[in-house]
Amino acid sequence: MSAMRVMKGTRDIKAVRVLALVTLAGTGLALAGCGSGEKDGPEVAWAGRVCSHVGDGAQNLKLPASQGKKPEEVKEGALQFLDALSGELSRLGKGIKKEGKPPVSGGEATYLRVLKTLGNTRGAVADASETLRRAKVEDTASLQKALAKAGKAMADFNAYEGPAKDFKSNPELSPAFEKADSCKKIEGVGADAAAARDH
Repeated sequence: MSAMRVMKGTRDIKAVRVLALVTLAGTGLALAGCGSGEKDGPEVAWAGRVCSHVGDGAQNLKLPASQGKKPEEVKEGALQFLDALSGELSRLGKGIKKEGKPPVSGGEATYLRVLKTLGNTRGAVADASETLRRAKVEDTASLQKALAKAGKAMADFNAYEGPAKDFKSNPELSPAFEKADSCKKIEGVGADAAAARDH
């Protein structure tokens, strides 16, 4: 379900929490664990380090509160969250660049594609933030309208499932992401996800 559809069905200022949850789910930032998979070979170790970068941002992002808040305060909380998310996406991109291209056939092409998608995603978050920042919010109705517009600005982001899943599009990397310990706790990425698909 897209953020736009969710927000259209939300009738109070809690809509901002929907926006926050959608963005967190897209990056996997709230789901990753730790571990490196060093014992399984260079590609598994590399995948583990990438997943660890994904997990490092979880503690830096907090869902904005909306209960009991004035619409203007909810808007400000959403802006702070989006700005923090943009910063975490930037940090994630730097982490991936630090690890370099994966040690598999076709790794460089996959690596460059993932970085491009990550950059585009950060751009979508920035667009949503700017759209919300410009919106005039005076009451609940105007807040809902502003959040809906922000959701529309993030249309491309809503389909984004994170760099770990994008790296798995390379068939030589997919097993590595399923084996690496720090990837196993990212929803839809690790071995548990692969087992679920087989049933």
